[in-house]
Amino acid sequence: MPQSSCPPTQTLYRRRGCPLDQLTERNLIFALDIGTRSVIGIVGYQDGDLFRVCCTEREEYKNRAVVDGQIEDIEETAKITGLVKERLEQKLGFPLKTVYIAAAGRVLKTMESSHEVPVPEGEAITGEFVAKLELGAIQKAYGRLETEGDGQGDAFFCVGHAVRGYRLDGYPISTLLGHRGKTAEVSQIVTFLPREVMESLYATMALIGLTVSGLTLEPIAAMNAIIPPDLRKLNLALCDIGAGTSDIALCDRGSVSAYTMATVAGDEITEEVMRACLVDFQTAEQIKMQLSADINAPVTFDNILGFSQTIPGEEIYRMICPAIEKLASVICEEIAQTNGKAPAAVFLVGGGSRTPTLQTLVAQALGLDEKHVAVGGNVYIRRMITAEENLLSPEYATPLGIAITAASQRAYDSFVVTVNDRKLHLFNLWDTSVLGVLQMSGYRYRQLMGKAGASISYTLNGERRVAWGKPARPAEVMLRGAPAALTDTVQPGDVLTFTPAECGEDAALTLSDLADVFSRFTVTLEGQPVSVGRFATVNGVPQEKDYAIKSGDEIVLTRIATVGQLCAAVGVSLDGQAALVNGIPRGEEYALAAGDAVSLVPADEYPPAPAANPPVSRPVREPEAPSVGAPPIESTHDSTASQPRALIIELNGRPLRLPPREGGLPYQFFDLLPYADIDPQNPQGQIVQMLNGQPASYIKELQDGDCAEIFWNNSI
Repeated sequence: MPQSSCPPTQTLYRRRGCPLDQLTERNLIFALDIGTRSVIGIVGYQDGDLFRVCCTEREEYKNRAVVDGQIEDIEETAKITGLVKERLEQKLGFPLKTVYIAAAGRVLKTMESSHEVPVPEGEAITGEFVAKLELGAIQKAYGRLETEGDGQGDAFFCVGHAVRGYRLDGYPISTLLGHRGKTAEVSQIVTFLPREVMESLYATMALIGLTVSGLTLEPIAAMNAIIPPDLRKLNLALCDIGAGTSDIALCDRGSVSAYTMATVAGDEITEEVMRACLVDFQTAEQIKMQLSADINAPVTFDNILGFSQTIPGEEIYRMICPAIEKLASVICEEIAQTNGKAPAAVFLVGGGSRTPTLQTLVAQALGLDEKHVAVGGNVYIRRMITAEENLLSPEYATPLGIAITAASQRAYDSFVVTVNDRKLHLFNLWDTSVLGVLQMSGYRYRQLMGKAGASISYTLNGERRVAWGKPARPAEVMLRGAPAALTDTVQPGDVLTFTPAECGEDAALTLSDLADVFSRFTVTLEGQPVSVGRFATVNGVPQEKDYAIKSGDEIVLTRIATVGQLCAAVGVSLDGQAALVNGIPRGEEYALAAGDAVSLVPADEYPPAPAANPPVSRPVREPEAPSVGAPPIESTHDSTASQPRALIIELNGRPLRLPPREGGLPYQFFDLLPYADIDPQNPQGQIVQMLNGQPASYIKELQDGDCAEIFWNNSI
């Protein structure tokens, strides 16, 4: 590479007070704008509040290597980009090794995403809390990408997010830090790039020996050049009309509020000139440029048949006017749809912004005063950039913006950190937090934050219950050998060791987990076999004990254990009838056993039935809902009279009859102790007392149908 100096560059540096012996790559910023039609290179340096441009180069493609901002032919793009780099190096007298670039808006995906979480009670909101809140919104955007893209969310890379606003307990707030409340919410714009876009940009730079020091987005770069931060409190739109796409950025209330793009741009106008004048693409481009300079001047050209023609400019304009009107219409539709209304003003930049009458058509389409639509925005570029006059034009807004963006973040240049033994060059928005570095390393939300196992929400006999999934094991981050928070700042050369979070196991529950005793046996009623014991229906369908419960299931557990429950299940009333079990009169509280034969006879043929059989108890682990009956079977018996009812409960999974007390006094929980397999004089752990699934006191009054448990818990 020639090491000669360039007199114009030397003169430029002397005039601006930059000594030649201090002119090195380390002092300079090299920015490349890889466009659809051409590559523009700019070299300059930051001098106080101004960015001073030293030299520029521009080269157009010979073939369509880049289509709508996306590199398709890496070798051809590298060839043209290499020419720009070599010419700049010849002017500077030393090689360029690092570069700042931008990705086109054509391939951007932007999504609005919000996320709300509870604030820890009594605690002030910290930076770590805000980082996790914003990360939750990013994950929601990733989730939408996967849903809308058939699970292709991993094909995209989050290159940045812009916070639109915060809310605390539903009220807008400028910052959450230090505040206390119940809920916090963030609303933000999340921007994604396809991974192949980044890979093609990096591959192109690698072919010409350049290391990418920073990568930003073209809409961000153009806005940084045209609309300074203090103007972003206004609702403004910036449209960068290139050859293949029209990139749009919107700002409001002090921040960038949205990005979008239109798929029509300067090429559509050029193609219309080709059809109107019957010329090739390059000639059409020249005609378009002449019209931009003076629409009334005559235009002379050779058509594809070799004939020379001279046509008044206004006549060509009339032929291509429909295409210009369409360009203005599409741009304004995108602006109005994304912004929700017409902005206060519009800046048009890029080569396509010089299209004749486009400024007027945009103002008309948005209902704005023509003085509220500007081409170029040179007023604000001049406040930030010192360069030759021809560079302060709409075509150079994006490359100058890349340079300005790089200069404003020069403190983070050439960042290289190591994440789990892999070197990473920090780029894009230059986010240097631990969270930002891990995101740029490709780690996803579930790897950073983990996720509790899925819970199961169901109803049991009308009562809502939840089986919780197991909690996630949190991620571990080590920075410089010490535990780090997501908001900690990463320095050049730092080493990060990251152990991803592990998601918790999903809840798993079967019907047998709800009822410890799920046994059944058979009895006969009037000679017909009937299955009795415990039954379950899920969403109205009978299920067995190994059924895996799912969220939303409506479960009904029933029990047929006594004569009365058997008769109720088959739809038979004992009014005026007596029940014989194995030929012996029994009351409705009588607990059935396997093989019992039950028959019904008129009540006046037998004396009152004896008491129920003695209860048998055993401990269980989980409470059971009271019986509500089972599917009926046909019966021909009628009922005419009623019998006295006793208090029937379930103790440790078995029915227990408590005869009516004299004077109608109620039973209390301590009355069950003699019936339980519990010896208080010989403790075997801590006694557990549960009534209908809840801890019970000794004096808790019992009701018919209650489910009680009394057992030792030796694990406490």
